[in-house]
Amino acid sequence: MRSICLIALLACCTLVSADGLQLQRQEGFKAYYRGSVTVAGQFQFFAEDEFNHGLCFYPQGVSAALIPRSAEDERMPWFCFSNQQQAFTLLQVPSSLPAGFCSAEGSAQLRISHYMTDTTPSEVSDMAQLESVLQAKPLRLLPCE
Repeated sequence: MRSICLIALLACCTLVSADGLQLQRQEGFKAYYRGSVTVAGQFQFFAEDEFNHGLCFYPQGVSAALIPRSAEDERMPWFCFSNQQQAFTLLQVPSSLPAGFCSAEGSAQLRISHYMTDTTPSEVSDMAQLESVLQAKPLRLLPCE
């Protein structure tokens, strides 16, 4: 009986470790990860903002801990999508907002892969490929301030 429980426990842990992001290679300020992970949080798009890089995602709660960060990297966990056009389509975000609206936001549970951290000391963001949207709440358009 003990050996059956041990085998079941090992099988469970093996399945968990097969899912996630594993460091593939490091190139200067960039680190590339293989694998995929499911995250939940908020997405945002700022139509006219020189500091943002398109449609981006901010994991929250337990999901935030799934985003790779080295001990020296104190940035909050967030990323933009490397496949922007597909992300706009999958999240049902218009690539141009109606007059009077400057941003769009919503919450979702996503499956991402091909994660890349970028710690270049400038206005850059991490990138990830959006694989699928598992759940999404209706999009909110926010007026310009």
